[in-house]
Amino acid sequence: MTITDPRGGVELTLTARGAGYAAIQQCLELQSEVAPVGPVAHFFGASPLAQNARSWYLGALGEIVVAEKLERLGEGWHVIDAVPVGAAGSDIDHVVIGPTGVFTINTKAHANKKVWAAGHALRINGFKQHYIRNSQHEAARASKLLTSAVGRPIDVTPLIVMVGISELNYGVRRPEVDVVTSRGIVRNLRRRRRTLTPDAVAEIADVAGRRGTWHRDAIVLDDTQRHVQRFERLRSEVDAASRRRKAWVLLMELAVIVGVVWLCIDMLDVIVRALAVGVLH
Repeated sequence: MTITDPRGGVELTLTARGAGYAAIQQCLELQSEVAPVGPVAHFFGASPLAQNARSWYLGALGEIVVAEKLERLGEGWHVIDAVPVGAAGSDIDHVVIGPTGVFTINTKAHANKKVWAAGHALRINGFKQHYIRNSQHEAARASKLLTSAVGRPIDVTPLIVMVGISELNYGVRRPEVDVVTSRGIVRNLRRRRRTLTPDAVAEIADVAGRRGTWHRDAIVLDDTQRHVQRFERLRSEVDAASRRRKAWVLLMELAVIVGVVWLCIDMLDVIVRALAVGVLH
């Protein structure tokens, strides 16, 4: 069944939406509100990223990392990224359909942070987060929408994927939602019991790929590509600024080392001269 947008004849599928699309939109919107860094600041490696856009930027990168991992699932699996839900701006980071079931994946990027999870609780560096509750709500909503679109009950399992963390520990009680790292997500999905036939997987994936299953508004493909291209340019600029800062730090460290060496040489020269004077007398 082909569904088209009456405004432009565009098929209403989600294939054009790349990973992190909603986060990318928010990041670019906030980024557009700040002036570019000046030439001097640019020379010394000042980041072009707006402070209030940073969390969206890192979130988008985290979703991109997870999407790249999910590509390893291979044949028989279907992954839909940045699925828009409802009429507002909320989305599901990834919807995965495969032999072991249907899953919603909530990606969270917390560079070098410690994560602890047990029961309905999840903490980042000791601070409580509502990720488990939110993920359960997200899966329940997805189940309701897919059930309505497919015409029979579709169970959806929530997962939380942590990106860039330093530690992941569990309490005595198993977390109510599986919490895994980006390195372990593919293994987690594959090791589960098979619950769907190939035909069922194909049917659900077809329905899940239609924007109308999730959202009432049509998609604009050109905007999707433009946002992605702008984000890639921003990402290149942020990476280049980081390299310049590291280069300046290295130069300063070398300057300090050279200064210390010259100071030691001068001190040694003074000592040698003093000893020479003492010997002559």
